[in-house]
Amino acid sequence: CITLVTFMEVHCLCLAVAVYLFSLLLGIRAQESGPYNVILETIKDCDDKGTGEIYVTSTARTDNGKVYHTGDLHMPYGLRDKNFNAEGDASIWRDGGWKPIGLISKFTFSKACSGMKRLVPIWFGILKAAGVTNLDCMIPKGSYHFVDYHIGGSLRISNTMKYGKYRAQLRFTRQGKKIGCISYFAQMVPK
Repeated sequence: CITLVTFMEVHCLCLAVAVYLFSLLLGIRAQESGPYNVILETIKDCDDKGTGEIYVTSTARTDNGKVYHTGDLHMPYGLRDKNFNAEGDASIWRDGGWKPIGLISKFTFSKACSGMKRLVPIWFGILKAAGVTNLDCMIPKGSYHFVDYHIGGSLRISNTMKYGKYRAQLRFTRQGKKIGCISYFAQMVPK
């Protein structure tokens, strides 16, 4: 039986597996673990966003326990493999601050669009919510308005997962200059 899954589901599954495995390896403390849901709480610019040419504005609302995001994603260079560079990091909140989650705490995309499509498909979910129908790596420059974007809630990679608050940041550079940085905040919560 073949099951079709979205890029978003694959990305969330990969992120959840990586967080789970590295939290086990590093003994990341959490209040407890068990069956879980992944909830994307906030999408916003990083504190240090460089020139801020690539940016996002987003508001969130909750309806029946689901979080929906509405806002704008501004991409003055579009999204292709060679028009800018992207790199990121992932961390967990503990002991009053953000701590790297292990070996996967930093990642770099040699081809911005293809790499992000594979590892950070949230961008493509947002673009789809903004009405973009051709999600190949030739996204034109512009501002994209998305309404009621919902990442989905439950991903089952194991019976249990450590609960906690996680952050992923994507930084963008062009010709050696930082042109933007976007943060994603999510919770692993009891199911």
